Amino acid sequence: MQRGIIVLLILIILTLPLFSAPKVALVLSGGGARGFAHIPVIEAIEEAGIPIDFVLGTSMGSLIGGLYAAGYTPQEIRTLIDENSMVDLFASTPLPPIPKASLLNDQRCYNIFQIGLDQYGVGSTSGMLGDQKILQMLNSALCRVATIDNFDELAIPFRAIGANLVNGEKIVFSEGSIVRAIRSSISIPGVFAPYPVDGKLVVDGGVVDNLPIDLAKEMGADIVIAVDVNGEDYKTTAEDLDSLTAVLEQTVIIFMKNTYVNQLKSADILIVPPLGDYSTLDFLSVKEILKIGEETAAQHQGEFAQLAAQIGEERELLFLDKGRQGSYFKLQEPYISQIVHRPMGNGGREISLKAFNQFVGLAMGEEQKAAIQHELDNLRKIGQFSTATCELVDVVYNSQGEVWGVLEVQTRQFTPKRSTISLGIYGTTSLTFNPTKFEVTPNIALKYNREDLFKVPLTLALTLTLTDTLQIGGEITYNFSPNWSAGIDVNYTGGALLPQHLRYGKVGLEFRDHKGEGSLLVRYRRQEKLLIQLTNSYPYYWFETTPKSEIFSPSLRLDAYYSTLNSTIIPLEGLRLDLSLGGEIWGYSALIRYQQMVRLARHHYLYFDLRGESSRPLAPQAISFITLGGGDGVPSHLATTLTDDLVIGRIKYLFVMGERPIPFVLHTMVTLQSYGQIMRDESSSPSITPFSSLNGIESSLSLAVGFPLGSLEFLFGIALDTTLRTTIFLEVL
Repeated sequence: MQRGIIVLLILIILTLPLFSAPKVALVLSGGGARGFAHIPVIEAIEEAGIPIDFVLGTSMGSLIGGLYAAGYTPQEIRTLIDENSMVDLFASTPLPPIPKASLLNDQRCYNIFQIGLDQYGVGSTSGMLGDQKILQMLNSALCRVATIDNFDELAIPFRAIGANLVNGEKIVFSEGSIVRAIRSSISIPGVFAPYPVDGKLVVDGGVVDNLPIDLAKEMGADIVIAVDVNGEDYKTTAEDLDSLTAVLEQTVIIFMKNTYVNQLKSADILIVPPLGDYSTLDFLSVKEILKIGEETAAQHQGEFAQLAAQIGEERELLFLDKGRQGSYFKLQEPYISQIVHRPMGNGGREISLKAFNQFVGLAMGEEQKAAIQHELDNLRKIGQFSTATCELVDVVYNSQGEVWGVLEVQTRQFTPKRSTISLGIYGTTSLTFNPTKFEVTPNIALKYNREDLFKVPLTLALTLTLTDTLQIGGEITYNFSPNWSAGIDVNYTGGALLPQHLRYGKVGLEFRDHKGEGSLLVRYRRQEKLLIQLTNSYPYYWFETTPKSEIFSPSLRLDAYYSTLNSTIIPLEGLRLDLSLGGEIWGYSALIRYQQMVRLARHHYLYFDLRGESSRPLAPQAISFITLGGGDGVPSHLATTLTDDLVIGRIKYLFVMGERPIPFVLHTMVTLQSYGQIMRDESSSPSITPFSSLNGIESSLSLAVGFPLGSLEFLFGIALDTTLRTTIFLEVL
């Protein structure tokens, strides 16, 4: 008994220093891109040997602090930043690429933006920027701590701050998913959409507590090192507030400052990097911000040394190797046991998980995570989701000590607005040698669309298109069911309707030709896979030729397509079949086309395209003929080159590199084609017989590099054919 009491007393004496040793908290403020300055401050603290017992962060401070608390070293956080484009992560579009026109005879695309509006306000989403990329990075970088749902069990206990958007309540994240905690904390109102967590909409914690010093004290911290990357803004003078944007920005700064100004006195060391010249969204200046952070940390070396000496009197200091491997990477890579789907917010419709089943039973290594991200990007495009991400949930250890979890595919979709405004810019710039010709064809499309007009299933679409013509049109459609609709289309077109009046070598628009047209249409659509449309048109033309002429040419046209292509920008899987038949009193047009995309391996794809087309219009307008050149035809010809007959086969190899630093697609294409008369002059008068004007067989080779940016693709390349015609081209698709 006496011996046991002695042992107990010895244990108590030995543990007394643990209870009396000062606890140190690192508190990191929000500040967007400025938050990268936190990293060199952490490095300086480690260099001084100061042990960190708690990490607390708001917004960007929660991201840097969360990675550090999870077991990343400062050097590994720097590496993560270097491997990811910060602009791509934080400045991505909030919506997936906007689909282009579905019918081949409608070349308009709305690839710049699509803005929704209704009686509640403007905007298709509740944030200007999307979170697809940042969520992918967080889930990839933090998947090994998915087993930890209590943030006190991380390498360093961690807290992130958010705010309930509905009632303004401060939310302290201390458990659950660290990815959700960080994503919620960085939801700058108006910039990122609020994030749904446990039935709450959470926004940036800077709204309620941008530098949680008091919370650190409540957690038991005796010493607080606080880093405020916004502190320089508080030195603003009246002379600085000479613009509307300056006043608005200062208003936000004052609001955020008031959330923690009374806490500053509780910080033992307060570090304020001079970042007033950089905005919260200045993600192009990461290196400069890191440099300022390093200089500021160096200025505080004396304070760090003094604090380290004070701490060293009561507990052992912690000197860490800069190049060490972080404790995070000593954790196991988890295995995937199952795939499930969870909608977030309004993303409630079911999705196919077939593409993800290939990952069941595999460990989440770097290659697998990249492949999963690729499939998520495809899912986002196909399903038109605002966000398509994933998270490892229900993580457990099996009997062999391996980590297994359920991969939860998460989708989010905002309620569509009844009205939308869309804008597109597209076209080709080409320089052809042998003979030498130069062509610029910029095109602009603007569209206003209103659903449920007069609270009935009516859709109104108003369009303005500027190409070689100016077209103003309106279509009103009655939707009988989700699949069937009928409508009336009325439009006016003025400009270069005849082939000989097309732009050639310069940008310009001359109203030499005119067309007024009314059409009746019936449409059957089954999701985005099948479309059948019957159009009865009554066009009236008048041409300012010599002599002047007028034509009235009613027509009936059937257009149809079936498509399983997984994207309208750069499809990487699926096929598409097109059929088009049109008849006039003295003319006709016919088209059949087959396209197939085959995946050879990761990054490697083959594209097949077979097409036969013949056109004999009564009114010889340019749009009625076949486009021979450009990216959708034979690239060695100019995009305005028209013909009356075309039979073409194309095989394209694509190397798709979607990772950092710059995503690109390498296109290598071989074409084999036979085409008819070149419809460029007024003497062109094709025979009425289909394919009767076909000439000999030619072939061409083209090499191009495409840079997909959101819903845009820039394609730059060179093409050469068997006639030695060489073309350098730049297309915006």
